Amino acid sequence: AGIIKTMVVNVISTGLGIKPNINAKLLGISEDRKEVFEEAAKQVWHEFIQESDMTGLHFDCEAQPLIYNSALENAEALIQITHKEDKSRPFSTAINIIESDRLETPPQFRGDKTIRSGIKFNRFGAPVGYWIREDHPGDMQFRNPKKARKYRFVRAKNVFGRKNVIHYFDKTRAGQSRGVPLLTPAMPLFKDLGESLEAEVVAQRIAACIGLVIENEDAVASNIQATTEINATAQREEGIEPGMIKRLFPGEKMTAFMPQRPGFMWDTFVERILRVIATSLGLPYELVGKDFSKVNMSSARVAIQEARRLFRMKQMSFFTKIIQPIYESVMDEAFLIGRLPVNDYFAKRGLYVRTKAKLPGWPWVDPLKDSKAADTGLRNRTQTLANIYSDRGEDWEDGLAQRKRELEAIEKLGLP
Repeated sequence: AGIIKTMVVNVISTGLGIKPNINAKLLGISEDRKEVFEEAAKQVWHEFIQESDMTGLHFDCEAQPLIYNSALENAEALIQITHKEDKSRPFSTAINIIESDRLETPPQFRGDKTIRSGIKFNRFGAPVGYWIREDHPGDMQFRNPKKARKYRFVRAKNVFGRKNVIHYFDKTRAGQSRGVPLLTPAMPLFKDLGESLEAEVVAQRIAACIGLVIENEDAVASNIQATTEINATAQREEGIEPGMIKRLFPGEKMTAFMPQRPGFMWDTFVERILRVIATSLGLPYELVGKDFSKVNMSSARVAIQEARRLFRMKQMSFFTKIIQPIYESVMDEAFLIGRLPVNDYFAKRGLYVRTKAKLPGWPWVDPLKDSKAADTGLRNRTQTLANIYSDRGEDWEDGLAQRKRELEAIEKLGLP
């Protein structure tokens, strides 16, 4: 759970943003008209994300983490772009987040070679539609076993070629139709670590119960005060409890029992297992184990930069496969209800739905050194404001506009 949460926090954070970015020259419009359109599109998207999901989830801070968490835990996420007629909503377009376990081939189609794990493919291997169970496989106790399971078929695209269903997963080989959970490569190691930890805890509990060991000088087996019972198979069972004290008999002496638990190699063993787990997941050990005790500033920077390359790749994948198609569907409806100030939207749709991603960034590892490096890069023209702002999850145009307002406010108030 900790590794998955780390991925969600670093990849999604408070939500990936999207910014309209149309090209005025290609569209044959003025820069003023471009700004008017982009402001209208921003407002449309802002209204949509407030209640994007069929259940009323906020798209940025609720739906996105839920979708990505599902993709990591269950290997994939399934999102249907649908419509919800509700007068309280500004748009009928809505997303329906579906548990991927409900994606299943109906019994009557189990012999159909064009359907694999609930997905129907065409002869080129592209998905045509999805068979979705009406109930979850785990809801058997709420379903009448005498009634047949109900399925519905949802086409992958509508009649206009727009996506109806987004099936999000990491595809690592050609022909792959379903995803693989993030933790799959490390599961044997988690099992070994869990069993070792359980054994160590049991040993600790036993050691905590034994305060004294009775040593008999006459070579008679010493007895630890315990309750002894005979079970059904005639075997003797002994129980021990914390804080036991044994009264000594003549000829006996007591010896302090001081077990060395955990063993001196236990920490090294756990760290080695976590390092192998981190390697199998493509993450630095420091992030998996949340242990930065053995790094300096340079090694920490290398580890964090290595992780951020992975996070940025995941962010772009999520943006391209999920956010962009949803944005396009919302803009389609916005034009149809007169919310976009253009007349040729569908004629030039590809140009009007152009965007750029506003990806969450991360704070600088060493603010002073990183700030100086950014300043040096700008002066040497080897760095741009766009890159600097982007690394911090901000937009350079918004940043400069905000800076302008601040300078104007300072001048207006007569501040130094």
